[in-house]
Amino acid sequence: MVKLVRLGEEHLESTRRWLTASPRLREQIDCLAAPSSAENEAYWRSKWADKAREDYAIIDGDVVHVGNCGLSDIDPKRQKAQLWIYVVERQGRGLGSRAVQLLLARAFDDLKLERVYLRVLITNPRAHAFYRRLGFVDEGCLRHDSVTNDKFVDAFLLSILSDKFRLISRRRWVSDPVRMICEIIHRNGSRKAQPAERLQGPEAERFTKII
Repeated sequence: MVKLVRLGEEHLESTRRWLTASPRLREQIDCLAAPSSAENEAYWRSKWADKAREDYAIIDGDVVHVGNCGLSDIDPKRQKAQLWIYVVERQGRGLGSRAVQLLLARAFDDLKLERVYLRVLITNPRAHAFYRRLGFVDEGCLRHDSVTNDKFVDAFLLSILSDKFRLISRRRWVSDPVRMICEIIHRNGSRKAQPAERLQGPEAERFTKII
């Protein structure tokens, strides 16, 4: 079972450790330098203050923090948001795919958005292929969108619309109805999803779903 739990102070040290240990990860997620503990904490506290964001820790099972993900630039009026994700631990088990499905369900089912988009540096072809497999489509190229090794780097812009997400969800019903029924039972037995601005209090620290 994969859970998305609100990113909190208890997840900061593992996040800093991942970014410090892996230059490749920093390049993939467009992080220009390894953060210190103070810099990492200050960065995330500024993000948590942004009401147009939802940041989550990806939890495998009950306790293992394997990565982070979220929605940023959430625009209810224009019904769109940007998705981001990275999985560091237990790679190759489909955890990233499940976490993206959870985020898309949050965006389209709960927040009632129409479009979710993301950017991927052209130096990360595996991530580009990963998102394409999940139903995202290329929209274009962002030229000189970032810097890697003192050189400008282009990025792919991809997106998925609500109707494509629901089509993929219906296909999942056909391919694995037992799993989907278990998911619905689990969701109906849990707290109903709340709007983004209400997922802040002690009674709304996490949203969980089986994929």
